[in-house]
Amino acid sequence: MTPPTILPYVSLQHDFANVIADVRDGTIVSEDIYLSGYKSGSPCVHGKVNVYKDDDSREPQLESRDGVDLKFSGTHGFTASIPGIGIADATLRVARQTISFNAEGTNNVRRISAFDISPDGSLVAAGHLDGDVSIQSAAALASVPVKKKKRLHVSTVLVSVFSEPISLNNESDILSL
Repeated sequence: MTPPTILPYVSLQHDFANVIADVRDGTIVSEDIYLSGYKSGSPCVHGKVNVYKDDDSREPQLESRDGVDLKFSGTHGFTASIPGIGIADATLRVARQTISFNAEGTNNVRRISAFDISPDGSLVAAGHLDGDVSIQSAAALASVPVKKKKRLHVSTVLVSVFSEPISLNNESDILSL
């Protein structure tokens, strides 16, 4: 059996799109955002990218440093390179739309950091920035309240994947996630 391939990955500052919009709108002149790279068995790379607008351009510009490189790629994408850990031109996409869950019984908007749709298409699992995992019906996603949720992590949920069909009949069902 072939051992699994462990891939390096990048992490871009969570509110980088807001920083770029603030520079584009002239709210701020420039600001740094962070770009980090991770690879098992290698030191982490934490670099910065200055977002600025010069007199000759209408759109923000990017100036990378500290071992990272970030470039615009189309209207909703970027490429990131971190040569020190073997990442070359990784494609990063910016969401065009944000879907938010309201926390049950409150007006607090739940920001989704990861999601997956069950193999049969009936359920959506969403990981949230605060570590909660929510599951709800895909058929009425916009109006149905969260069916089940459980705090399974102490930090942001980065990946959500259904591995087999599930049904949620009681509270203990979600613990198998």
